[in-house]
Amino acid sequence: MSSMIRAIEMHEYDEKNRLVSSTIPNPSWERFLDGFDTTQRRERAFAGITVTAQDGSFLLIDGSDGLFFALYERADGFQFQSLANPLQLDEEVTIICGGVATTLPRAYLLEEAAALRVVWDFWQGQLDTTVGWEPL
Repeated sequence: MSSMIRAIEMHEYDEKNRLVSSTIPNPSWERFLDGFDTTQRRERAFAGITVTAQDGSFLLIDGSDGLFFALYERADGFQFQSLANPLQLDEEVTIICGGVATTLPRAYLLEEAAALRVVWDFWQGQLDTTVGWEPL
């Protein structure tokens, strides 16, 4: 996986529930953090952030209330979902995911600090899917 980031896309729903996306080409890490913080403070429904590497692999982070679902897709199309805590498989949590109230096993949701660490690892080209990830 390349450590070069091609673009980030910020996805939100507007007041008429239309998906609005903005793309930032060749972003810095600071620009990503600023965009992430901005989407978390808005009253619009957050619909995720996609970080795309130069090689075409991408990482999608979506969620609400400090809990985030992470989906990683390699350039060859093979996907992984985060498995933050397999001891919490039976606990379910409802978050806004894709702009919709979604109930997911808590085990698949990362707290904000962990989600940002995952993005940082991806950003650096060091995302290790052998631990804490489940192939799809």
